[in-house]
Amino acid sequence: MESDFILDLQRKRSNYSHPDQATSQANSLVLLSSGIYTEEERFVFELLQNAVDAHNSNTSCLDVKIMLEDDYLIFMHNGEAFTERDIEGLCDVGNGNKMNDVKKIGYKGIGFKSVFMRSNNVTVQSGGYCFKFDKNHWNNYWDLHWNKSEYGERDSEKKYSMPWQIIPIETNPPLEVDVNGYNVITFIQLARRGSIEQKILRLFANNQFLLFLKSDNIKMSFSVDGVLRQQIEKVKDGSKAILFSNGVESSKWLLHINDKVEVPSSLKDAINADINTPDKLKNANTFDLSFAIALDNNQLRRLSKEESLIFTYLPTSYRFGAEGFPFLVNANFITDAGRQQLHKDSEWNKLIFSRIPSEYLTWMKQLSTDYKNYWEVLPEKSYGNGNPIEQIYEDNMKKAIDEIAFIPCFHDPAQKVLASDAFMDRIGISDAISVKSLVGHINRTYSLSYQEEALVENVWRGSKILSSYGVFIFDKQKIHNLFEDNSVFENISISMDIKLLDFLYAYYLRNHSEQDELKGILNGTRFLFNEHLELNSPGELFYPSSYKDQNKLADGVNMLNQDIYDTIQSRPELIAWLSSL
Repeated sequence: MESDFILDLQRKRSNYSHPDQATSQANSLVLLSSGIYTEEERFVFELLQNAVDAHNSNTSCLDVKIMLEDDYLIFMHNGEAFTERDIEGLCDVGNGNKMNDVKKIGYKGIGFKSVFMRSNNVTVQSGGYCFKFDKNHWNNYWDLHWNKSEYGERDSEKKYSMPWQIIPIETNPPLEVDVNGYNVITFIQLARRGSIEQKILRLFANNQFLLFLKSDNIKMSFSVDGVLRQQIEKVKDGSKAILFSNGVESSKWLLHINDKVEVPSSLKDAINADINTPDKLKNANTFDLSFAIALDNNQLRRLSKEESLIFTYLPTSYRFGAEGFPFLVNANFITDAGRQQLHKDSEWNKLIFSRIPSEYLTWMKQLSTDYKNYWEVLPEKSYGNGNPIEQIYEDNMKKAIDEIAFIPCFHDPAQKVLASDAFMDRIGISDAISVKSLVGHINRTYSLSYQEEALVENVWRGSKILSSYGVFIFDKQKIHNLFEDNSVFENISISMDIKLLDFLYAYYLRNHSEQDELKGILNGTRFLFNEHLELNSPGELFYPSSYKDQNKLADGVNMLNQDIYDTIQSRPELIAWLSSL
């Protein structure tokens, strides 16, 4: 009979040779269930994790329903029903059925115990079984079963108890609810409903926790006394995931998933020797690593500090560095019991962080062709080196930047260039003097060897992060050197100098916050053509103050070119601007 299994399991879990053993186990379970999470409503994540692990990929959508009815919180899902091995794992600590399955989210065998921080009576219905964990059932157990001849004198100051959280009792469902289509139903009796409704609604409000769950399509609903309060959903479409709230799209994400990142054989001994490494990760040959980038109007969106948490399929409370990555990172990190903080000394976690740079920049090599604002979601080269995982990230980020060509070229975005080989015309002056002239100047002046093809698109805010990666940025600070390089202007024409004058004036107007600084630079920079080139070295230019001194120059020698002078005179705005320099 099915009931024999539950009864036998009950006998095994309640058979203690001494009350002290039972009490010690009971006290440990109290500390465990209360210490797993600091936020009590997050036990929902543990139940959700179990649902995902039980989801059969042949079922198109994982359907999870949460209900508040009377004094019960009911959690049900359409994943596979419990087997006897599943039930045994539920009635144990650290000996669940996922201990050696790398593809399962859970591995500590303690997640379900988090429900006991909220309840003293939990009923599970699944696979033809229905059993409960009931604290009241075991109250005063040792008062009734104390055997003085076997246990000796009872310590009057000690409270003896039973580990009721792992002892199943056969029962019937406490409420009549429609469970058609749902294979696992958990009834959690609440001592008080209190604020649990608002807490679950807040949990549902940020539906990003669905992103990395292994079920491609997930639907979750929350109802209170028969009234639907919130419904969230994830729909995966190729490399994109769309999240919905109450039937309305709330966000869209690009996903990159690699479930076969190699574990180097040279690291296995250190990983296996680390006491933090769970059994199922020891001797693993590969691990999962995935990223999610937010999309906004088909552009990449940089995540805020509040959003950028590390995931272990479900969100932790850990943020890498002070600001966090501008995208989401997910892997089977080793965390504390509550899956909120990472073990920073873990050899396994150090391995994962060592692979993030190369995996991400390799993905960026693909994305940067289609998304011009790729630089928005580039991570910092360093997030500090205050702990081992920050240090190993920094070391491997430098290496990845040196080895992976992911920056799109200006003239052909499909062609990529290394950061160290790329240069950016930050002010756009190559439009006036040509890319060839600018490259020649950069190479001569700074002893470099750039190619014209390595010009990358001028991005305003992105120049800072790209510069930190090693991209050469030609900016306003380098204008003076450019105009001191006569070779740039050996073949310049009068029309090109007028174009250059227009460019500098337009650049000045565009950059309001930099105008005072730019005035100082241009005042000491020669960019106006003289009249008699044959009397001077080829392409010699004048300072802008020469315009004001035009009528004082003697006999036409070294006078400004008449065409340029006439151009200035015909445009009052140029007169005012040059006079201000």
